[in-house]
Amino acid sequence: SSTVTKKASPRSDNAASIEQQKANEPEIPTTIVCNLANVYRKFTRGKMLGKGGFAKCYLATESFLDKVDPRQQAKQRPDDKKIYVAKDSKGKDVLVERKTRYYALKIVSKQSVSKSKARTKQLQTEIRVHRALSHKHIVRFESCFTDDSNTYILLELCHNHSMSDLLRRRKYLTEFEVKYYVLQLADALSYLYESKVIHR
Repeated sequence: SSTVTKKASPRSDNAASIEQQKANEPEIPTTIVCNLANVYRKFTRGKMLGKGGFAKCYLATESFLDKVDPRQQAKQRPDDKKIYVAKDSKGKDVLVERKTRYYALKIVSKQSVSKSKARTKQLQTEIRVHRALSHKHIVRFESCFTDDSNTYILLELCHNHSMSDLLRRRKYLTEFEVKYYVLQLADALSYLYESKVIHR
């Protein structure tokens, strides 16, 4: 009897390689604690917003206590579960309110870039360039930090998602809307070119 050996196709080899890579990737923590400017901050990772070549982007939330404006204290209900009494730096009782900030958290596995000097340099360049930008129509760079497994890039959250998401939902835009968005794009691109940054 003869044995027929089926040769694996390049596509199946590639799929197996991707699956193997995923299995080897470290698990991304749900709670991420970091020290930013000597302040410990805690972020909770939420749903995935998107993914690229070697990064995944998640919704991240951060709870914090904010001092209640004295002019607003009379309006606060004593049974409001978000309001607490805390001590200020002088030891006096003050009302504070628990609030939540929302971010986009881009997570890059160190393992995914460590094997390629080009990818490592690309990531370093992306962080350096984005950190230097400040414009109302460009996603704001908040901070960057690392742990043993990942590099985390904290970004402004775009609550209305991307332009392609908008078009997917709406199917088309009005002429006025197109003018509105094109003006914003032109303004942002002009700023980038003045800053000697090429957008691709």
